[in-house]
Amino acid sequence: MYDYPLVTGDGTKQPVDMTAKSLADMTVENLVLDGRIPLSARTTDPHATANNPYADAMGILLASSTGSFRNILIKNVEVLHTSMGIHVKGTTGVTLDGVNVHHNGIAFWLHNVYLRRCQNVMIVRSRMNDSLVGTGLHIAGAGSRNITIADSDFSGNDSSGMNIQDLPTNVTIRNSRMTGNDGDGISAVGTPLVITGDQARNNTGSGIHTWTGAGRVEGNTATGNDDGDLDIHGDFTVSGNTVP
Repeated sequence: MYDYPLVTGDGTKQPVDMTAKSLADMTVENLVLDGRIPLSARTTDPHATANNPYADAMGILLASSTGSFRNILIKNVEVLHTSMGIHVKGTTGVTLDGVNVHHNGIAFWLHNVYLRRCQNVMIVRSRMNDSLVGTGLHIAGAGSRNITIADSDFSGNDSSGMNIQDLPTNVTIRNSRMTGNDGDGISAVGTPLVITGDQARNNTGSGIHTWTGAGRVEGNTATGNDDGDLDIHGDFTVSGNTVP
């Protein structure tokens, strides 16, 4: 049993010289990170996270409380069987390219991938599937902006395929798949928020769900979702979508 991340850079403590805790131009590449947490550690109790002995046993944790981290690339990395696969906070310049993050997220608020207070984010050619309790991708935190998610798969998660909160600015989700999640395929807010060319099929919630914000929802395919295929709130232009 262990309670620490497998790869970590911690900027939460404030030294006298702030540059001493600033990560920049860092690459994590060509690795398999298998936490080997037993399935029995999974809990759906929303109050049990703090008491779970594996709660801090993440795959990758790169956390800056001051927002001082810059230019982090995670490429061709597989993360599985950890409490949360990848967690990045307070970073400008985050690229996830070709990551395969699955069977992570053992308790409430723990996900396959969680980005908080991040700017200039690019997620491409990646898979974030089969989270045990959480979402495939969770993005939150005031000040998040300039986020592109493309050509990726978010399927089979115990919650939504992806959940984007706190009204980030300039978000694009394109040419990606959300299938068989136990929640919405896409649950998102943003201004502007563009959702285009995506496939949302057979989710137990809505296929594509916008809560607030403004932008475009166009050219998507949404079918077989239990709670409706398109559930659009906010100031969005909706056009060219394929729905039943």
